[in-house]
Amino acid sequence: MTGTRQRIYGTLAVAWTVGIAVAGLGFISGARAADYSLVNTVNVGAHAITCNFATPDTSFFTFDISLVEPETGKYLLADSSHGSPSSDTQGGLLTGATDGDVLVIDINNPGVGPTFMLPPGGDPFAGRRCDDNTNFGGVPATSPTSPSRNEISGPNGALLVNDTEVWVGDGPSRFVPGQTNSATDYITDPCDSSVRVFSLLSGKQTDHINLHGCFRTDEGTFDPVDQVVLIANPTEQPSVAAIDPYARTINNSAYISLISARDVVDGHHKILAQIPFDGLSGTIKADAGIEQAAYLRETGYFYIAIPGTAEDPADGWMVVLDPLQQKVLNNIKLPNCAPSGNSLGPKATLMLGCGDYVFVIDVSSGGTTGRLIQIPFPITGEFAPACDETTYDIGSDHWGSACLTTTSHGAFDLLVVDGHSRAFNVELPGAPGAHSVAADPVTQSFWLPAYQGICGTNTACVAVYGFQ
Repeated sequence: MTGTRQRIYGTLAVAWTVGIAVAGLGFISGARAADYSLVNTVNVGAHAITCNFATPDTSFFTFDISLVEPETGKYLLADSSHGSPSSDTQGGLLTGATDGDVLVIDINNPGVGPTFMLPPGGDPFAGRRCDDNTNFGGVPATSPTSPSRNEISGPNGALLVNDTEVWVGDGPSRFVPGQTNSATDYITDPCDSSVRVFSLLSGKQTDHINLHGCFRTDEGTFDPVDQVVLIANPTEQPSVAAIDPYARTINNSAYISLISARDVVDGHHKILAQIPFDGLSGTIKADAGIEQAAYLRETGYFYIAIPGTAEDPADGWMVVLDPLQQKVLNNIKLPNCAPSGNSLGPKATLMLGCGDYVFVIDVSSGGTTGRLIQIPFPITGEFAPACDETTYDIGSDHWGSACLTTTSHGAFDLLVVDGHSRAFNVELPGAPGAHSVAADPVTQSFWLPAYQGICGTNTACVAVYGFQ
């Protein structure tokens, strides 16, 4: 299927003939990152959800991973602030809850605002939950624009499968954790965090796959050759697994699941393997989490970002995993790089968001080893160690990374890097908490969800950066 798409953002107008394979789009000659600027903001509506801690914490737009489906022009965001209103109060701790959703913006007509893919009424997302236990992933709020977060909310990660589905990681079913900062707070955790499958054609949930996580299912990627989905449960807690009656052996460490995108067993996509990252059988002990993963068609391998370990938090790892053998082939050490972001670029390169710098790792030599290339920023010390999601725009041949800055009051800004020269190009203002970024190769634009900052006072939006 091919078609011509015309899109308009303010003064930006682009027409493109699109094929099924995004790789067929090629590059636009003469595209200069310095020409990027804010071209639109799509208001998505702020919604107040309050955790009634001793110091109440109200969030207005909480979200995680975002992406673009370029064939139909859909922007998709894992969003826990909207969706159907929920009667759940988490024992009086939670006010204004919703069931969560996948937020959708029609890139061809962003002015109509967002629509929402919703799970069935009797099977809601975990939604925004209240859990301030810092020993178990709870992060207290620092401001109205940077609310508390935790490891039992959802939806979280999102990825495209066969350009017809979006798979979305979710937290465990709703329960009421204690707030004493101990493992016993989670004794009623049902340990059923999952991945949900939505059809992009109908907008309906078509599968709900229980991955048996006690804490959230998060980010993943897709191997279209072998039809295998990889998705991570990055924050399992062995102390909880030891006492929770619903826990399994897999909950003793962070783990990844390999799931068939085509084989269905008993009404659900088949789980091919679950691999604990416990430091055994060639794995890293991923006790500091598992972050973005990418699939490289040239090698046939998955590349998984590990942001350091409890023993060595400064040095991260790139795990090379074979989806057919279902095992780790190598762990590439990343000195002074604890990556959160990880996205595929040109010529077997991956861009890693590593805090004070972004790095590019070249895996073209055999696929199981890599050469690390640092991309320095022009102002030393400007960026705190919090570069998060990265993405690559094949249309303009530029990477984009959402990075926390120290000079703009805790805001995440959009940093743009040339895909071939690997030179830092431009920094564009974002907002506090704006850690997620997606790229549309058709309009050559980056999409950054945010609250306040670039959106304006008390406004939740998705900011669009492109060429004027």
